[in-house]
Amino acid sequence: MEPDSKTHEFIITEQIYHQGEKRIKFTFGYNGQIIDLIKKIPGRKWSRSMKAWHVPCGTDYHTILHQFLVEDKGKIVNKVREKGENEGNSKCLSIYEDTMALRRLSVCTRDIYKYFFSEFVHAYAQENIDEFTFTQIYYYIKNKARNLSNTRRRQMIASIKFYYEKVLGRDKMFFNLGSEMKVLVIPVHLSFQKIKPLIEKINSPHDKLILFLAYHLNLGPQKISELRISSLGETELIARICDNNLAKKYLNQLWDSHIKNLHPVEWLIEVKGKKVDALYIRKRVYSLLMHYKLEEIYHEQLANVLELTNLSEATKRGYLSMFMFFIKAFRYKHPSEINHESIQKFLLYCSKKSESYQNHAVSALKFCYKTVYNREIPEQYLVRPHVGKRLPDILDKDEVLAIFHQLDNKKHKLLISLMYAAGLRRSEVQKLAIRDISIKTGEIFVREGKGQKDRVTVVSQKLKGLLALYLKEYTPKKYLFEGEKPGEMYSFSSMSNVLKAAARSAGIQRRVHLHMLRHSFATHSLEQGMDIRYVQELLGHSDLKTTERYTHLTTIALRKLKSPFDFLEIEENGSTFKDDLPP
Repeated sequence: MEPDSKTHEFIITEQIYHQGEKRIKFTFGYNGQIIDLIKKIPGRKWSRSMKAWHVPCGTDYHTILHQFLVEDKGKIVNKVREKGENEGNSKCLSIYEDTMALRRLSVCTRDIYKYFFSEFVHAYAQENIDEFTFTQIYYYIKNKARNLSNTRRRQMIASIKFYYEKVLGRDKMFFNLGSEMKVLVIPVHLSFQKIKPLIEKINSPHDKLILFLAYHLNLGPQKISELRISSLGETELIARICDNNLAKKYLNQLWDSHIKNLHPVEWLIEVKGKKVDALYIRKRVYSLLMHYKLEEIYHEQLANVLELTNLSEATKRGYLSMFMFFIKAFRYKHPSEINHESIQKFLLYCSKKSESYQNHAVSALKFCYKTVYNREIPEQYLVRPHVGKRLPDILDKDEVLAIFHQLDNKKHKLLISLMYAAGLRRSEVQKLAIRDISIKTGEIFVREGKGQKDRVTVVSQKLKGLLALYLKEYTPKKYLFEGEKPGEMYSFSSMSNVLKAAARSAGIQRRVHLHMLRHSFATHSLEQGMDIRYVQELLGHSDLKTTERYTHLTTIALRKLKSPFDFLEIEENGSTFKDDLPP
């Protein structure tokens, strides 16, 4: 039977790595004659996992493929086409390869870049990728990254960025997909001292036993459903209690009370004489958590997961607080039973507060559902707010000087001076150790700043005398600024009160906060001519765009500009025109 040339005229080829070897994979509609041709190619193999034929990839593989598959074969195969190649995009692929060669990328890097870029081009074969917006590129990368490892994700992003930045000459693009946080989710384990008061709230012996087995012995629903009346003596069950004799005694009481009240025949948990399944146990536990408002279990479950992450302490506290608020809002209903529409309504309530509050709620719920309950919430239900472009508040140099003049206490004066002189965040000042500051070299070493990043920033030589006097009078033990107890961090509230009191004394009426000192450092540094790249490094910004917002606040350029009103021939009192101008 003659093959349908319209259906089987192309073979799609794709470069792959199979068992560590670079190969060429074939994709085509089933055709026995094409298969017979492929079998004649030296080194051809069939892959059961890919369900495709593949051959060795050499420098002259194009010639070999055309020789075996196209030439003089009765036009069974009209063309061997690479994946992603068509009339509209073959040109950009060619330019892409030429640019990689001109930039002298390694052969390995070229192969990786070409592989991912070809996939990108193939996905949009009927569109002009040169005109894609950042948003279109971002959503492709975001969707593609879900099925890639961290390394492959970085390679994919780099390959696409290379085309738009190096080939087309666009501005640098940043794709913040968030770091892949590998969290080892462990079962919730409540100590005997914690679980006993919770169990005492419950009336039914049946429910008491289920809760004890689930959250103290950490038995899963399936395991609980398979327990028999005689299972109490099992070594595995007893071993989970360790050496706690009180817990053993309490388990025996719960076990005996359950059997005495419900009279099970064979299985420990039965309904109408029949063994229950894992779903029954799961639903029963969920209903107990809701009915008795056992918030301690929800709290412990998320706290255990957060403890295993490298999130900052402030983020951990924020996520835990938001999640508990979420649980209480739904009257302690288990998160697995809260539908997406209800989650969206909760976020709608959060939107009545600030933008940052709503954004924080989205991040907290997304993290909790993914890491604790292994559930992805669709993007359309996690709507983040549109954040307006707001310029940071700053103090002008006269206001900074006026604040300094109100500070008599050496500790307070050094604290405010360092925050302004080095552009430090309040958390960075709080964790600053004596060894981290060197007036001699004019440097401060900031350890584990925002995003767990270290950096070096500047410090003024004028603070040398004040620092020496402060160290002599206060003799801090561990941190440069300590609380009432030696070795204890100085609190944020104390730091904030120092600045606010000094600002009030200086006659500054508007709201003043600690971060304004950092904003002022950045703005004044740019005004005095410091290169914006240096300011970026000193502030610890990953993205230059974050630093660029301070350029809108510099006053030197603004002073040189004039309003069109200044060029009108109007007297200063604004009430009359000059005589030589018509009324």
